[in-house]
Amino acid sequence: MGPPGCRTKEKAQALAGQFSYTVVTVGELLDKEVAAGSDLGKLAQQARSTFSLRLSPCFHHYIVPDKAVIALVNTKLDTLEKEGQSYILEGYPYTRVQAIALQARGVVPDKFFVLSPRGDDCEKKVTELVRSRAGKPGDDTVLARRILAEYSM
Repeated sequence: MGPPGCRTKEKAQALAGQFSYTVVTVGELLDKEVAAGSDLGKLAQQARSTFSLRLSPCFHHYIVPDKAVIALVNTKLDTLEKEGQSYILEGYPYTRVQAIALQARGVVPDKFFVLSPRGDDCEKKVTELVRSRAGKPGDDTVLARRILAEYSM
């Protein structure tokens, strides 16, 4: 875990590669739903295009109901567990409701990695993400700073 833009996904993938684990990210699961054109995918795409973010925003956590995110993650974990595959959860759980659902499933994380990069590194990465998703120049630096400030609260 760490602030937006600290590249938790890349670090999780590197760690998973060393141990042959699978990285599970809500963002990638939602990307697949968007590509499939499902109702959940349409909701995620609408949230992305309007920058409808949660109060503590991070780019792979759009306003998608917890119930839908939990079902999506549970389906993926069911598959991995049936295959006997170990996994790393990146960016999940993101809300208290998701954490309770994970516990109810019997999954209690036993290792956490907290990343503390330099602030300007995160700001640069978040600004790039805002710019790429907005599709036009504008207040990307202002929005990036707001996102990082809200994370720090």
